[in-house]
Amino acid sequence: MRGGVIALLLLVGACGDDDKKAADGATDVAQETAGDTAGGTRLCQNENDGPKVAADAVFLPAYSDCVKGCSTSGPATASCVSTCLVDAISISAPCADCWGTYANCTTVACPACADPDSEACRTCNDGDAARACFQPMSDCTGFTF
Repeated sequence: MRGGVIALLLLVGACGDDDKKAADGATDVAQETAGDTAGGTRLCQNENDGPKVAADAVFLPAYSDCVKGCSTSGPATASCVSTCLVDAISISAPCADCWGTYANCTTVACPACADPDSEACRTCNDGDAARACFQPMSDCTGFTF
């Protein structure tokens, strides 16, 4: 399970001189959206959501498709990704909101992550640009990375 979600982090991620600017933007988004799930921690750690998020063959393609579909005209919006995940794999709205917020944060920090499967996204996520997105997502979902 951890391997798949960690793989997602590697998938969700070409940054160069813009690393600092993007990292600052990600920090701003992470701080602004932290209130979206205020009081909500471990929101994916339940009988319905946990197994679906842990099932790499189910979650990873759905997440990727949702981010791609929600990033057609700019960074993915949290609400679009959240609704898409609820519809695609029937996870709860609170859990999906965690992933929607994460998708928004990473696509702001790393525009290449509009395609989470791309090498450019992986490269950006390996840098500092999206680092501020990881801890809020981990706290919200209950999955540690």
